[in-house]
Amino acid sequence: MEVSLDTNVIIHLYKANLQNILFNRFEKLKVYEFIRYHEMVNHATPGQTDP
Repeated sequence: MEVSLDTNVIIHLYKANLQNILFNRFEKLKVYEFIRYHEMVNHATPGQTDP
């Protein structure tokens, strides 16, 4: 299954250290380059918690 997810969903999964759900569940995940290289780097460190 190919899927495009909301940025907040992807970031939430990474923050909760549950990014494997993305890779185990979907055959292909389409993410815009800006999201991949800017939003994910700035907001989605695995295991990170909000202040």
